[in-house]
Amino acid sequence: MPIAGFARLADPDTLQMTGLVASVDGGRVIKQELRADLSDPEGLGVRLAEKILAEGGGEILSEVYGHSLE
Repeated sequence: MPIAGFARLADPDTLQMTGLVASVDGGRVIKQELRADLSDPEGLGVRLAEKILAEGGGEILSEVYGHSLE
């Protein structure tokens, strides 16, 4: 199952993070991007993961792993 995460400096004070979860066959892809101040990179990652899960990533992961992630 494709899972991806990528972070980069959007500017000297801003971190941009992109995350992706896709079904095994590639039929469903959930991709999101968020930006935040450099002071809380972990919080940015958590918010991005929550957004991806809420938009269907959780369902994809549940199908692959055979149990709910909630």
